[in-house]
Parts: sequence; C-alpha cells; structure tokens
Amino acid sequence: MPALPPVVAFGPYRLDSVRFEVTHQGQPLALRPKVYALLTYLVAHPGRALGKQELMAFLWPSVVVTEDSLVQCVADLRAALGPEGAQFVTTMPRHGYRFDGVLEPKDAGALPAAPQAPEVPSVPAAQAPEAATTSRAAIVARRSYRPVALGAAGLAALVLTLVALWPQSAVDADRAFRRERSLAVLPLVPRGSQTTQDFAEAMTDELIGDIARLPGTTVIARASAATAAAQGQDLRRVGKLLDVAYVVTGTVSREEEAVKVDLQFVSADTGAVLWSERWHQPDAEATARRSDIPLRVARALDLQLTSAAYKATASTARSPVMASLARGDQLLRTSTAPGNAMKARAAYQEAISADPASARAWTGLALSHLSDIQTRQTTDPGQQAELAAEAIQRALAIDPDYSVAHYAQGHLRIVREDPLGALASYERALALNPSDAWSHARLAQTLLALGRFDEVAAAVERGRRLSPLESPQVSFGRAVAGAALFHKGQDDAAYEQFQAAALSNPNNATAWALIAAVDALHGRTDAAAQAMARLKALRPQATVSLFRKTVVGNGPALQAGNERYFAGLLKAGLPP
Repeated sequence: MPALPPVVAFGPYRLDSVRFEVTHQGQPLALRPKVYALLTYLVAHPGRALGKQELMAFLWPSVVVTEDSLVQCVADLRAALGPEGAQFVTTMPRHGYRFDGVLEPKDAGALPAAPQAPEVPSVPAAQAPEAATTSRAAIVARRSYRPVALGAAGLAALVLTLVALWPQSAVDADRAFRRERSLAVLPLVPRGSQTTQDFAEAMTDELIGDIARLPGTTVIARASAATAAAQGQDLRRVGKLLDVAYVVTGTVSREEEAVKVDLQFVSADTGAVLWSERWHQPDAEATARRSDIPLRVARALDLQLTSAAYKATASTARSPVMASLARGDQLLRTSTAPGNAMKARAAYQEAISADPASARAWTGLALSHLSDIQTRQTTDPGQQAELAAEAIQRALAIDPDYSVAHYAQGHLRIVREDPLGALASYERALALNPSDAWSHARLAQTLLALGRFDEVAAAVERGRRLSPLESPQVSFGRAVAGAALFHKGQDDAAYEQFQAAALSNPNNATAWALIAAVDALHGRTDAAAQAMARLKALRPQATVSLFRKTVVGNGPALQAGNERYFAGLLKAGLPP
C-alpha cells in the first residue's frame, strides 16, 4: 500500500493516521477497526478501481470470508461518513470500489501526552458502545504510534494488529433474553369425567416439548415444575423456586373425541394473569395424528413472550441491549406499518454494537432488510439482499440451530430466486420449531414460486391454524393462496383471497396491488383506482419495474400469470 501523509483531508473529513482517527468538521467519527482499515486502503489508492478480492485480501488476510462481509464493511463506512461523505466511495459494478475524493495533505499538529495509569479507562460497553469503541481505538493507537509518518508496511501491520486485538463484548444478550423468556408449565389439571390423569400428563408433556422449541426460550422440565407446584399454590413462590419469569397453569378436558385446554399466562414476579385463552379441538382422537393444540399454544405463547419483553423496555433496570432487541422484535413481528423495518433495523444495530455475538440481533437485522424487499420499501433490493446475507451468515456461525436464522435464509433464497434452496431452509426451520406459523406461510410462498399451485392452500392453512389472530401472517398467507388461484386462472376465487388479505392487514401493500390488478383486468375502473390509491399511500415509490424486480418466482409456470399481473398494475395506474 502506498505511504500516506500523516494527515490528509478530503472535503470536510480528515484522516489522521497519527492519532488513528477520522474527523468530520473537527468531530471524531466512531469507526470499527475494519471500517477504518478499509477507508485507509481506499484513500491510499485515490481514483483507482479496487477489486473485491484485493480489498478482502487486505482486510481479512488469514480468514476465508464471502463478498457479503466486504459489502457490509462498505455499508458501515458509508453510514459512518454520512450522506456528505458516502459520495467519496463509488461502487464499480461487478468489480469493486473506488475512492473519488481529492486528497489534501495537512499538518499533523502536536501529539497528545501519553496516557497515565490506568492506560485504558473502563467504559461500560452496554452503556456507551460507540464511546467505548472510539476511546479504546484512540488509546491503543496513541500508545503504538510515534510522531513520524508510517510506511505502508507499518500502517498495514498496525491496522491489522488493532483488528486482531480488538476487545470482545462481555454482554451476552441472547443468554439474558433466554432468562427473560423463561417459564414453567405446571401440570395441567384434568377436568371432566373422561379425562384421566395420564391424559393430562401426556398433554402437559406435549406442551412443554413444543414450547421448548421456541427460539431463545427456556422451559423447566415437567418433573421440576410438578415438584415446585406440589409445595404450594402461590405462583410467585413457584416462579422463585424455579427461577423463571413466567408460569403457565391450566386445565385439560376430554369428552369423547374432543379436547379442550384452558391456560393462564402468569407473571412470576407479581402473580398477575397477563393473558388467558381456551383451545378446542373437536376431533383430536378421531384422527391418526396427535392433537395440534400444543403447537397452537406454543405459537400463542411466543407472541405473548415477545409482547411482554417489549412492555418491559420502559423499565429503568432494563439493559440497553435487551431493550433494543425487544423493540426490534416487536416492530418486525406485530406490524407491517411503513417504516417499521427501518426502525427495527436501527434497534438491532444498537444491540449488535453492544453484543456482536448475538445471533438474535444479526437475524433481526437480516429480517429487517428482507422485510423492505418483500414490502417493496427499497429501491435497491440487490444491495439489501447482500446485507441480509452477511447478517444471516454471522447468525448461523454463532448458533447453527437458531430456527429464525434458517427462516431468514429461506426468505433470502426466495429473493435470490432459489426456491429449492428456500424450501430446504423453511423445512429446517420447521424441524427446529414446528409451531412457527410464518415458516408455514413462507413455505406456501415457496411452493407458489415452484409452480406447485395445488399444494399452496394446505401450507397456508397450517400457518393460519397455528396463529389465526396474527394479522400480518394471516394476511400474507391469504395473498399467497390468492396468487396461486390467480396463476390457475381462477380470478374470482383469487380476488376473494386478496380482499380477505387486505381486510386482515390494511398495511399489506401487495394485497392492494393484487386487488387493483384484478379489478383493472376485469374492467372495474373505479374499484381499481381506489385500490391503487391505497397502494400508493403505503408505497409512494412503487413502480411496475420495482414489482418486476421483487416478484416471487418467474419460472415457466408463472410467467404468463406474472405478465397478466404487471399488465393489470399498468392498467390500474401504477407508473412503469
């Protein structure tokens, strides 16, 4: 790498290799070591198109990484520089990147005095992660540099040494989250003349087994829960004995072929009933399969745990990283309002800055990018898909069995037009967590992309049955089921599904697009205009071209239907 002057300026920015810092109008920027190293290498080669492999070899000389790692690093650099500085880093399609700033050497100025003991001040990462990052980097650099310009080898060696020695976060957000999502299922009490103790115990075991598969959730074994319950009826005392945040208690009854389960979700801290519900299955014993009530209960409890975690963010005792994770989960899982994915992304990035080893945070970050692509709230789906891929890779490296990461990988493969790969990912996610209603809905979407239209409705129904009150998931499934009917030429039946999708979730822009297209194709001009107005209110930047880029599946079985869809959107008034 060519030698740099000790300090160079480009626009309002200064790169000070003596102090190991970058400033904007005199204010230091918080850059991770890899990001600083990338900027240094780019600045050392102004105007030159640098290939991806060259940059990766410099940044990760002894580690095998994918191009997604470089894409993320460039994105972090642009984000740190802000809109004014991002223009200096130009993307060279299919090649790499180029630095387009005009460099101006500057005086280095006097070096700060060497720090006295303690050499490295303690800054709690969970309280001020960016401040901690900047402080540690600056102090290490000041101990390492001399007041002379470094040559290329010295600069490169210093940057790589700092990267290797960069302190790891002591925060373990995922483990802390498991504590917050901990519960005990007390033995269900049998009710009714035909309900035996053995049946109640078997149902309790099934509940515990399916709830235990929820990602990031701790469930106490039945024997321990039964022992604690036998010591008294005070649920707060039970919670304290078992060290859990919540207790689930309830009854089960069987009358001939029907099964009913009544449950209460109780705070172990206060003893307050936070939620209660009844599940009924009329034919559990008439079929050759097990009751699906435990799976439905698991899904409902998952949503309740998510909601409870979000409500706790107001607590002053809550750590910032936990609050960020809970806020991101709530934004992504309970609403599809415009802008929620971006807000969730900011929350997950806060969590990652405090705990880079959180599979939950990296997966949430990936899903926020994929949500923008799915809902067409992006003008660059390719770039966001690359960022999602990097985040998923990180999550699976931390926890290969994290079901939500496999779910996210399935969605990424759909976006990248790999439906067979997506099918494998969703099946893996469901093997790890069979109660995941969204994985069933996405599986239905994958079957649609593969042209297996007759299998779509059953997969949609499995997701709906597991979580019939989860509006975004139900709406998504209805839209997918309708799309399968549309491709089969059954427009009237498809239209009913699209209307049901919009009714379940008025923020489902795709549902309004489908309604507008069908209305326009059938000459219902006024209805098409009304649906198009709803679409444009939700997605002002939407165009037919963007819909083409983000359509799910375009194989031979779908091409004719897709072209009818795009023609309908044009006829309804969507810009080309």
